Amino acid sequence: TILGVMLTSLMGYVLSRTEHKLNNFLTILVFIPMVFGGGMTASYVINTQVLHLFDTMWILILPLMVSSFNVTIARTFFRTTIPDGIIESAKIDGAGDMRIFVSLILPMLKPALATIGLFLALGSWNEWYQSSLFLSSRVAVKPLQFTLYEIVNKTDALKNSVAGQFINLADIPQESVKMANAVLATGPIV
Repeated sequence: TILGVMLTSLMGYVLSRTEHKLNNFLTILVFIPMVFGGGMTASYVINTQVLHLFDTMWILILPLMVSSFNVTIARTFFRTTIPDGIIESAKIDGAGDMRIFVSLILPMLKPALATIGLFLALGSWNEWYQSSLFLSSRVAVKPLQFTLYEIVNKTDALKNSVAGQFINLADIPQESVKMANAVLATGPIV
């Protein structure tokens, strides 16, 4: 979450500055994935064949770190909230872009950083889809949401399996398991 907030705020700052030469190109480059996804096959090939992230914990961190939506939120916040006069006066005083960002812009970003941090933390907490695609059963460390998803699926499978012939199906607390999972999943967020 911390790395995601840093990267998102830096990208939003760069895209908000209209004096950069590649600003329009970079804005389009960030906006297109927000509208048109590459698809599951492309994502799978890139993450497994190119980046070699299959069965690693990095598959749960890197793809979720920066999203086009969060970058657009940061860029819009910069353009609407930060006056250009502050940046111009800092440049006249001899400050570089990084000094301006860290000393002047970052303290004014608390609402945007809190929003982006909340989105990233909730996205990481609720992550189960990446786990189901890229983590095998050999991996010992899995996200809580995926583990809870596996518990519900195993309970359903047990109820519908051959073992269900030897076990009284009324004894399997299927709804209780689902509700306990819901409490476990939402408790820390609340």
